[in-house]
Amino acid sequence: MRIGVDLDGVVYDMVSVLLDHWNRQHNTDFCEEDITEYKMWEPLGVSESYFKEWYSGEVTERGFLLDLPLYPDADFFLHDLSYFEDELGHSEPNDIIFITARQPRISAIDTAEALYDVKVLQLPQVNWELHFCEQKWRVDCDVYIDDNPYLMRPFSKANRELLLIERPWTQHVRGTFPDYESIIAHLQAKVKQSRWY
Repeated sequence: MRIGVDLDGVVYDMVSVLLDHWNRQHNTDFCEEDITEYKMWEPLGVSESYFKEWYSGEVTERGFLLDLPLYPDADFFLHDLSYFEDELGHSEPNDIIFITARQPRISAIDTAEALYDVKVLQLPQVNWELHFCEQKWRVDCDVYIDDNPYLMRPFSKANRELLLIERPWTQHVRGTFPDYESIIAHLQAKVKQSRWY
């Protein structure tokens, strides 16, 4: 199975790092729970253009993407995604397809370097790829995991299955998955029902 996995908001906790930088530079005290909209500039109370200019300056700073923390248990999540058992109890390997909307011109090297440092991805039995693509449904996968609720409509139109993980900015969306464990359980159940493989 090919499983498409977003990076920021699913694997890496970019929002908390951005907020730390934002609060120090703007004398504010926002926390991740305050970011109740995916368009981050809205809860911050600034214009889209201002935020995007600021954001570009931050992420292009050398080392910013290298130092992003993983969400708690993200490494175990990636390990669990790397294989499932079928209805007969046989272990079947999966391909983890990282798909990010980061701009490759400014982030490709640091993104790849950071992924190579994730210990579970160094295991020889874990197969993974990295794609830079805003239209993520165009990367061929069996299922996709993301935190962007604005992708739900285009994925639906493309007849692609998108699993939306619950974050403060997705809590208003019906059908989100509250944690990594629920995503694994959902996928494992489909495998055992022979929906894939």
